[in-house]
Amino acid sequence: MEFFNMLMTKQTIKQTTVRTTTKGFQIWLEGNDLTEAGFSVKTPYTVEMSDNKILLTVDPTSKRKVTNSKKNGQDRPIIDLQNKKICKFFKAGQTVTVTLSFNSINIRGE
Repeated sequence: MEFFNMLMTKQTIKQTTVRTTTKGFQIWLEGNDLTEAGFSVKTPYTVEMSDNKILLTVDPTSKRKVTNSKKNGQDRPIIDLQNKKICKFFKAGQTVTVTLSFNSINIRGE
């Protein structure tokens, strides 16, 4: 039970940069931090965008899923947000803060 409570309260905070692609703006997230937050490979999730914030939430009813890329033979979860709507909230080259909590990821601008 103590391990489960640790998972529920653990937060990981990291930063990434908004990039431009041919499809619009991109925010790329990958690795073990996703798995620890409940976003393992093939996990369905929803995306909500509002002023200066993007919220990702695990949602079993969603069609959008965490993708997989193998690294050294191991599964590596990837969330690749590419979309023209991102430019309404963030600028190209902007550093954003990513807070990973149990079943949610909060992306905020500086």
